[in-house]
Amino acid sequence: EIVITEGRDDWFTFQYINYALFNNKYDIKFYPGAGKDQLWEPIRIYLSWGKNFLVILDGDKGGKKSKEDYLKEFNKFLENKIFTLKDVLNQEIETEDLIRDADKKSIIDEAFGKGSYDSVIDNPSLLKSKLNLAIKQVLANKIKIKFHKNTENNFSKLFEFIVSRLKQQD
Repeated sequence: EIVITEGRDDWFTFQYINYALFNNKYDIKFYPGAGKDQLWEPIRIYLSWGKNFLVILDGDKGGKKSKEDYLKEFNKFLENKIFTLKDVLNQEIETEDLIRDADKKSIIDEAFGKGSYDSVIDNPSLLKSKLNLAIKQVLANKIKIKFHKNTENNFSKLFEFIVSRLKQQD
């Protein structure tokens, strides 16, 4: 069983959150996708093998459009296997938006030094890039930060959804 993520940054984020926040409580095997529109191969392989899997996409316009394209191709074979964050959490967000701003600050400052978050706060694309790089670093170095309850609730809902959907496929 795998959960195909939209991209490698989502994979790193889910791996880090499961490790740092939940102490690897969730036995979920995340597969790092190659981008929201490039998940055809793993989907085809898992469908052909008849194996359980889920696809989790961002809840933004791009994620919704990609979901529609995959469903158009595979219809009923994917309808209970592919979800956006909007489907799961009823929010039009990207994966990094599940992390509260104060936690983003802690992660970035831990990886790059105090004040690093403040230097990119006014540039959303640079902030996203810096956060993703920081998550890779704190995960590789096995550094845990203390998360706020909002971040914990967001990921708890998502991970519990994933676990329950995979069980339904058994």
